[in-house]
Amino acid sequence: MRHVTQHPSLPLCGHACLAMVLGLKLDEAIDKMGHKRTTRTRELVAALGKRAKDRRLIPVRQRAIPEFAVMKVTWKGRPQRGHFAIHQHGYVHDPLLPGKMTRHDWDLWVGDRGRVTSALELQ
Repeated sequence: MRHVTQHPSLPLCGHACLAMVLGLKLDEAIDKMGHKRTTRTRELVAALGKRAKDRRLIPVRQRAIPEFAVMKVTWKGRPQRGHFAIHQHGYVHDPLLPGKMTRHDWDLWVGDRGRVTSALELQ
């Protein structure tokens, strides 16, 4: 998977995750999504099409994060502002970072600022 980054001041994490999963450039993912604003989960699921194994995010407390999934992160102090990142076989492709990192290192980077709340398994 080719890593795609977002500008930190723009709400394009969902678009960047879509680009990574579908092998698109960020501009192509923006076109597919049809906007440059915050991505809603249902929009991401619809844009992923058959790559989404389910039609909704599953809370992680109900199961472990799948080997290949979109993770939803909720930041402390900003519960209404979520963030999307990709988990792939022990690595995380976070659009806010310049490249992939191990899940362990990503967890250290997130620290107590946020937590993974749900995941959407991918095919």
